[in-house]
Amino acid sequence: MEFPAGARVLSAGVQGSDVVLWVLVDPQAQERATQRVHIVGTGHPIGVEDARSLRFIGTVEYPGGEWFHVFVEG
Repeated sequence: MEFPAGARVLSAGVQGSDVVLWVLVDPQAQERATQRVHIVGTGHPIGVEDARSLRFIGTVEYPGGEWFHVFVEG
């Protein structure tokens, strides 16, 4: 996902039928930066070579009772 440079993902949740992120940003930042976000269902492989490089953001319950874990790289 692309954010203003220096942005920090704080938490994750569900609004309606969407998984959403709350992110601390500097609205004056001119530069943009990309952060890879991984949303992984419980019991599914994360799909990255080194999961230690991921920062855990949170776990969300999707409508219908499915659980997902949100990570960002770096």
